[in-house]
Amino acid sequence: MRGFLLILTVVLALSACQPTAGDFGGAFSPHPFQMRNIPSGDDSYSVGWRDGCQTFTGAVGEGLLRTQPFSYDINRALEDSDYYKGWRAGMTYCTYYTDYDPI
Repeated sequence: MRGFLLILTVVLALSACQPTAGDFGGAFSPHPFQMRNIPSGDDSYSVGWRDGCQTFTGAVGEGLLRTQPFSYDINRALEDSDYYKGWRAGMTYCTYYTDYDPI
């Protein structure tokens, strides 16, 4: 009985170390090993690229990739052409990366 209580205490203590429910430590974010040259900066193009990739990975992905939320800042896209160009480039790249024949 003591062994069971010890194991139960350890399991419950370790389960409290999880990230928040909506985050999951980025486990559901698209990070396939073969994706190369993904923009990682904080400039408008890179942010737009990641938003476009996230949006269309959720649209055409399968399984857990379908959980990706739609991410498009329309006000920023109207004011900042670099964000819009990055969003379109990320959308195209991740659409065809996830499903090479999306039609």
